[in-house]
This record gives sequence, structure tokens and C-alpha cells, in this order.
Amino acid sequence: MTTGNLLDAHVRGYAQAVRLHLADLGPEVVEDLTDGLEADLAEALADRMPWPFLKAPTAVAPADAPAAEPLPEGATTAAASR
Repeated sequence: MTTGNLLDAHVRGYAQAVRLHLADLGPEVVEDLTDGLEADLAEALADRMPWPFLKAPTAVAPADAPAAEPLPEGATTAAASR
């Protein structure tokens, strides 16, 4: 299991524990309170983790490196789709 998958499993487990703890509030309230919880937790973890674990590196290409091919029309990068 990769580090990213392990963290995803922990995020899902934590979110499930939160939902179980709030279960006495009723399903609609729990849904309102925890909607997007996994995404928020994963984002918070990604912001705190060093690059090799979750984030793509930000590197500068050498001056003599060939230019990258343009993306096909309509294609998006991972960063642009966030």
C-alpha cells in the first residue's frame, strides 16, 4: 500500500468515526455537518506533507531542456482541475 493510499484509508476511517460519533443527531444533520469532510481532511494533509508523499514536485527545467509539447485542445492539468 502506498503512502497516499494509506493516508486516504486513514482519512476515510476518521471521517467514518466522526459520523458514528454524531449519529444521534440524525442522518440529515450528520450529512450537513460532514459533507466534504474527506476532501477537506485530504487537502489539509496534502498541505502539510512534504513532496515525496503527496505533492508533485515544483522543479525548474534546465535552460537547455526541450520545450514540453502543448496539451491537446480541451485537456486540463491536474492543478487546473482543482
